[in-house]
Amino acid sequence: MAKQDYSADELTGYYKQVYGAIEARTQSDDYGKYILNRVKSGQKTVFNKTQTEIRNFDMSFLDTIESVYPAILKIMRDPKKSIRYEEEIVAVEKAKKVNSETVRHLSSHTQLIKEITKEGDVIPSKVLTTYAEEELAIYENRFIKSLVKRIEMFLERRYEVMKVSLESFETQKLNVNNEFLISGQKVTVSIDVAVKNDLTVNAETTKEQYNRLLYIREMIQGLKGTEFMRALAKARDVVPPIMKTNIIMHNPDFKLCYGLWLYLDKVDGIATNIDVKEKSYKYTPVLDSDMNDIMALAVTSFIKNREIDGIYTSKSLPSIKAPKPLQNEEINLELNLNADNKKLEDYTMNQILLDQTSQYFESSMKGMQRTGNPYNESIRVVYRQMLDMLDQIYPKAFGVSDEELESKNLYEQLEFARRKKMIFNIVRQQKQMNILRMAKEEKRIEKLLTTLQDKIKLQEKREKERLEKQRIKEEKQRLQAIEKEKALQAKRKRLEEEAIKKQKEAERKANLKRKSSEVSDLVKQQQQKNRARELAMKRREHLKELRNQGAMSEENSEE
Repeated sequence: MAKQDYSADELTGYYKQVYGAIEARTQSDDYGKYILNRVKSGQKTVFNKTQTEIRNFDMSFLDTIESVYPAILKIMRDPKKSIRYEEEIVAVEKAKKVNSETVRHLSSHTQLIKEITKEGDVIPSKVLTTYAEEELAIYENRFIKSLVKRIEMFLERRYEVMKVSLESFETQKLNVNNEFLISGQKVTVSIDVAVKNDLTVNAETTKEQYNRLLYIREMIQGLKGTEFMRALAKARDVVPPIMKTNIIMHNPDFKLCYGLWLYLDKVDGIATNIDVKEKSYKYTPVLDSDMNDIMALAVTSFIKNREIDGIYTSKSLPSIKAPKPLQNEEINLELNLNADNKKLEDYTMNQILLDQTSQYFESSMKGMQRTGNPYNESIRVVYRQMLDMLDQIYPKAFGVSDEELESKNLYEQLEFARRKKMIFNIVRQQKQMNILRMAKEEKRIEKLLTTLQDKIKLQEKREKERLEKQRIKEEKQRLQAIEKEKALQAKRKRLEEEAIKKQKEAERKANLKRKSSEVSDLVKQQQQKNRARELAMKRREHLKELRNQGAMSEENSEE
């Protein structure tokens, strides 16, 4: 529908015609006079002001986060790592490296020995090996991961606040509440008119701040997709207080991140400068007359369409002088609120009162038990005290206590009794609903008890089966170890016997060889003796021949 502008003359003409006709008809009609008198006799409360709110957000936290962002990015691209040494028992053919610890472990776990060769070499089936792995989930890296998540939550909460609080506006508001009696019945009429205009003051600046918040929010959300964050997805977050490790306190990038963590601890809200201006207007007699006419027409229409009984029987009631309406004073109010008026954390209301009440009933419970009352009886008495306290509180809280009844007239007492009956019905309904909820909760708890008992039985059964399997396994391992030990002992005995036999055989051969050598030496010596004897005999025979030859030559010479 196209917007149309009307002149002030057209507005004034319509206003005079409508209200003139209403006024003339009301003054000429008995019922109209009666309803108008009832409306005038009421107690009015008037709010007639213009409110202006201009919002400015303190976005200094964006500068802080943006200044630390490069340090976070640098840490993620080249994260700190530590070397973690893991020990594992593997098959001997899969072992890549052995050390002195491997030998010590094998000597204390002889069941891992496969065989011992005749030469005395030990061949294991499995050995303990140590391998090194790079550990990324160190405390400092988990600190960076937790910081990123915290920044994201920090920005998200401020985004939600700014999203609904960007606009500055001016509201012209008129509210008139009136309470009066018609035939003993209390009638309340309220007229509420509000005209709201958006202001363009600081709109561009606020929009720029909002867009910058969106940009940095997207930057931080982009960090969640990095390899660093994916690698630490299952790593445990750090919790305050943050440990001041050497890396965090001396590395420039980590030191900046630690400073940002402390900054986020200090800033728990978004600082909003709200320039509030209020201007009050007089509630003039002309405006009051117009409001009375509107209220009289509204009540007449309501009665006619609802056909309320008893309204036509009291036309002879005397008119009551209209009291002066209660209205705000004419003031020009200017406020400048510069505070963290947008708290972003959830707080439990009346926590102190709740704690004090709980402490009171806890003390009452302990007192009942100290006097020797059974636990069930103590609960019953203390809970009865809670209910009695509530029954004493709600009549005063809802304005239906018997003390307030004494100062009222008959009509007000009638209204008071009706309101008290209504409140009692509501309380009774709420108590019935509580009983139904407690019945449901009791069924849920019974079901939970059954489920927990079944789970405990199943857990105990599984634990028993696990222990039995573990016992059988350990017994089997023990028997296997005994068998292996016996086999090793038998093998050692056999090897020792074979070694002794080999040693005896070697000794026998050595003895034989020695004896053979001695015999050979004796034979050689005998042979040498025989040869010497033969040589001596030959020499004697030769000498004998020489003598014989000499004798023969002498004989021949003599001859």
